[in-house]
Amino acid sequence: MSDQHVDGTKIKKTRPIENPIGKNLSVTVSLPRTIEIRMVDASTLEDYEFMFFITSIFASATAGFLSAFAQDVSKLYLLVVTIILFIVTLLFLWYTVRKRNILNRKTKKIKLKVESEIIQEGD
Repeated sequence: MSDQHVDGTKIKKTRPIENPIGKNLSVTVSLPRTIEIRMVDASTLEDYEFMFFITSIFASATAGFLSAFAQDVSKLYLLVVTIILFIVTLLFLWYTVRKRNILNRKTKKIKLKVESEIIQEGD
């Protein structure tokens, strides 16, 4: 790189040219005849996502304590903690599945028909 200053006024200017393929370019977009939109209750979705997150954290903690117990089986308190975490994880999983079922019941499906063809020519 050069450390010299370049004066922009001394650069030779050229005329702009048109896009050579701009006039002959054709774009076609295909859409289905109907578009289905699933409307969900936002608060139920938020509860479901939060419970899914908590369930995954507890499942990971359960796996971690089980792994620690497997490495040193003389520490029975690790097994007790693993069992407790497993039971709590199952409770969270049950609650998460319940929230998912509620979410599916509250979901409304809306079908939109694409009826007209839109053609737009260049400027």
